[in-house]
Amino acid sequence: MLSGVYSAAAALRTAEFHQDVIATNLAHMNVPGFRRSVASIATFAEQLAAEEANEPGHGNFVDTLDTDFSMGPLVQTGRNLDMAIGGDGFFVVQGTNESLYTRSGTFQIGENGVLVGTHGMPILGESGPLSIPSDVSTSQITIASDGTVTAGEDRIGKLRLARFEDNARLKVVGTTLFSAEEAALAAGEVSVVQGVREQSNVQPVDELVAMILAARYHEAAQRTLTSIDSAIQQQTDPQG
Repeated sequence: MLSGVYSAAAALRTAEFHQDVIATNLAHMNVPGFRRSVASIATFAEQLAAEEANEPGHGNFVDTLDTDFSMGPLVQTGRNLDMAIGGDGFFVVQGTNESLYTRSGTFQIGENGVLVGTHGMPILGESGPLSIPSDVSTSQITIASDGTVTAGEDRIGKLRLARFEDNARLKVVGTTLFSAEEAALAAGEVSVVQGVREQSNVQPVDELVAMILAARYHEAAQRTLTSIDSAIQQQTDPQG
């Protein structure tokens, strides 16, 4: 009977974790470039191992927390410093100790004319942080599909862009930032679209449905735990 307690408690813990993940996704549904998280629940492997060892299983558990890198919807803004990656790829950001990567292309001009993202970090060009000359207005800036930045006939620089062999190996280090310590760069062109903003890939209806299911799962596990507790009390207290 105690194995049932462990299983029910594990189910409660899993449901609560799943709800936290969904809540985080919903909280960032309006953040450009945000990538939703997906919790993978494992049960079969542990149960099989328990049976082989002739031991009771301990219910399900969170196996992995993955990032969904599917593309979010593109919204036309007409703003010259709004950019989106068309297809696979990332903008490159100057982090504190390493280069970071993002799909968020909502940029602005920071101190000394340096192009920065919403996180305040410099956006990298081919030769370091990309700077916009003080005599160039944002209305003059044009970004080609290959990331080349020009103002009229003058070339300002070129955005540094990257793509990876396996996005799943990227590590989340911020709301829209990723580290590539374990990810290998891949060959191929990355396309940029100017005047467009890529939204979060969170689908609120899907997340709300998942939250309802997680809540019901939590309630079922809670009822099971209560029933087991009552049965244990009856066994230990026959007079009750």
